[in-house]
Amino acid sequence: MEASTACGLKFSDDITLFDAKKVPKIGSVDFGKVAVLLGDDSPERQVSLSSGERVLDVLKKAGVNCQAFDPVNGVEGLDRNHFDRVFLALHGVGGEDGLIQGYLERVGLPYTGSNVLSSALSMDKGRCKSLFKSVGLPTPEYCLPRNFDDVERFVSEVGLPIVIKPNASGSSVGVYRVFHSNELSKAYEAAKSFGSPIVERLIAGADYTISIVDNQYLPTIKIVPKSGFYDYESKYQAGMTEYHCPSDLTQEEEQVLARMTFHAYQVLQCRHYARADWIRDAQGQFWLLEMNTLPGLTNTSLLPKAAKVVGVSYEDLIHYLLFQTLPLSVRGTVMAKSCV
Repeated sequence: MEASTACGLKFSDDITLFDAKKVPKIGSVDFGKVAVLLGDDSPERQVSLSSGERVLDVLKKAGVNCQAFDPVNGVEGLDRNHFDRVFLALHGVGGEDGLIQGYLERVGLPYTGSNVLSSALSMDKGRCKSLFKSVGLPTPEYCLPRNFDDVERFVSEVGLPIVIKPNASGSSVGVYRVFHSNELSKAYEAAKSFGSPIVERLIAGADYTISIVDNQYLPTIKIVPKSGFYDYESKYQAGMTEYHCPSDLTQEEEQVLARMTFHAYQVLQCRHYARADWIRDAQGQFWLLEMNTLPGLTNTSLLPKAAKVVGVSYEDLIHYLLFQTLPLSVRGTVMAKSCV
């Protein structure tokens, strides 16, 4: 089934809950030599190291010939002469914004996650939200301020509270909520230290996240930070947040959220996997905040939590994501053998 938008674009509504039975038995698959890219020098380096080290450990235990590769000192040796494919465990600028993807395309190395264009668009929150609005997806009002006057002008139009954050970053790095006008200038200057900022209306409500893996959705997770704000510490410090999966959404509500997420996934031309962050306001309206094309894969990350609920272990999830880098013909053969 297809759905049309006001601007004439068409998207498939055919998305179903991830079927763990369709995960192939790929223990015998020859992936060749795999580079696990981790680290780099973005503000999200520590998160990337945690994701990458976990991925590396899983692949090594499965007998995959793999090696950690930290591009912080350059990409010399990251080519077809040394590796057959790449598992991307990078986060933030340089790793999620199409830069490393462009390099890998140039040297001919297949890699996990979305392509150059999708990565670049998804990392740029302003362009991303512009696309969401163009296809009728609900996203909070926003502006890309050139100066502080633009911020004040935006506040005069939408009112407080607002959120100021880097336009191209993740993991809640450099995110500031502003409830009072005397906090505005300080928050703006602080956010600017992480790059060009974006300002958006703060939506009060409950946090939800939903992941897409190979054009199927995983169960929604409701996020309940003990501090009331899902910031960096709440995301990565154990015990700071409660996660409810399955969430409190009805089956119908979750399917609506999955379809809207799949629309966003398609308009951004994502592939392999991604995770969308939403807020549901007091009236029950969902608001799309952003799409993450390389969501975290740490011990506390959300995508592995949701996969576990449908019977997919962390190990099987990592193998399945790497499996997506194989040629379609090879994947078809493996899938056929797994069904025998």
